[in-house]
This record gives sequence, structure tokens and C-alpha cells, in this order.
Amino acid sequence: MSWDCPHLKRDECIRLKKVCRPLQKGCVLEGKVTFVDDQLNKREENKKSDSATNRKTTI
Repeated sequence: MSWDCPHLKRDECIRLKKVCRPLQKGCVLEGKVTFVDDQLNKREENKKSDSATNRKTTI
């Protein structure tokens, strides 16, 4: 199965105005699909948990 993104132009996401990385935060595919390669899924999950940890405020 393949996909075609209407926001992709020359390897750049025109919606996010940066290099296309499927499932990155803000991507229209985020939360809707998973990678076939489980290693990539784990890497994306780690990035999400790291960013959630970094948002915590310490007083």
C-alpha cells in the first residue's frame, strides 16, 4: 500500500513548512496510521513521550 499527500511538494511539507517526515507532529497522518517497520513506530512513540516530558513545568 502506498499513499499520496496533497501537502507534499519536492520532499517538503507545504502545510508544516519543513521537510516531510510522515507521522511528525502536525502531519495529517499523525494518529491515523502506523509504519510497517515496528522500529520506526517505536522511534515516533519515544519522540512523543520525550516531548511530553519536556513540557512539564517545574516550580
